[in-house]
Amino acid sequence: MALPRAVRPGSCLPADPALRRRLKTPPIPRPFGVALAWPALTWFIALSCFVPLRQAFAAGPPCRDVPTYVLHDLGAPAGYTDSGGTAVNAWGQVAATASVADAETTLTDAFLAQIGRLTDVGVLVDPGDPWRSSASAINAAGQLAGTFTPGDRSSTQGFVYARGEVEIFLVPGSSDTEADGINVLGQVAGSFTIANFPYATHAFVRQPDGTLVDLGTFGGENAGASAINSLGEVAGEVDDAHGDYHAFVTQGAKKVPLVLKGLGTDSDATALNDVGEVVGGVLLDPDNLTYHAFLYTRGKMLDLGTLPGTDSSYAYGINASGQVVGTSYRGGLFQSGRGWVYLHGRMRDLNGLLEPGVAKRWTVTDANGINDLGQIVGSAQNATGHSRAVLLTPRR
Repeated sequence: MALPRAVRPGSCLPADPALRRRLKTPPIPRPFGVALAWPALTWFIALSCFVPLRQAFAAGPPCRDVPTYVLHDLGAPAGYTDSGGTAVNAWGQVAATASVADAETTLTDAFLAQIGRLTDVGVLVDPGDPWRSSASAINAAGQLAGTFTPGDRSSTQGFVYARGEVEIFLVPGSSDTEADGINVLGQVAGSFTIANFPYATHAFVRQPDGTLVDLGTFGGENAGASAINSLGEVAGEVDDAHGDYHAFVTQGAKKVPLVLKGLGTDSDATALNDVGEVVGGVLLDPDNLTYHAFLYTRGKMLDLGTLPGTDSSYAYGINASGQVVGTSYRGGLFQSGRGWVYLHGRMRDLNGLLEPGVAKRWTVTDANGINDLGQIVGSAQNATGHSRAVLLTPRR
């Protein structure tokens, strides 16, 4: 709830001079005896009411409440020990990936989850070898985009799942294709590696009719798209002739690329909303691999900092209100990760916002997506040490 416009933040007095005059001189008739006592009564009211109000406002606007979150364990398909959520749509549907480690490698399986319901997408992608798929994004229509590697590991391919059916695609002339984002129109954004040129990567957009558009490298050596909004604008990373990577976003009807610079050397954009706000991570200390989450808004890149006890952070999701989620961790090894949400100009540890008692059983390690209702998807570690895909629903 926002503060009334007539009241200045940090003050219990109206900002409008006319309202201030009316407050100081109440326009009510009063007898002569009451008039003599009125100044004393006015001072009594001021001391007993206005002063505590001023102290309350000085401590911070009381109407900008921070929610607590209900944690929902979304589970994992049968046979898998761990899982993690990557994206959530407006209906609370979650794109997630399950995993289990065997003697040789880690097997992964894409699935679609809702509270109390789970659909194994990996089985549909490759029925004969369903253990090498991952889910990246989901739109409001419930279409899920992801990537899988066939059993012969000949190439990486993109896929789109919708209503029990799967479309698999490989950009013509490519050896590998990754699908990383999908918007409400069904447009898919990602990257592909040109065949016979293993270090040449281009960004692409796949139209709903299957048409594939090569976005090239935006003047750089390589480029990849991580996300796409409902306007068809994409965000990702592009490298220059010196080998430095920079976050970028395309803008306007002509999708002109804008390279985002200003905070550090290498940077990467992971998500954007429909007003062109972009989030990601920027490398501040190459020697120690220290990254900080950033928010690009109104033409500026803002360093979102880190949680106490950590020195690195990365942002992975943003909603229409500009609320950002990500992970804060220690060192370049992604150790001791903690999920966070950026609200009212401050990064907040999600573990401190869970309902009472929940934090004793769960540790939120990653926050990867947030919808316009404020629901957050990510991963949490339980008492057994396994990670599970979780959905955090705000409760105010």
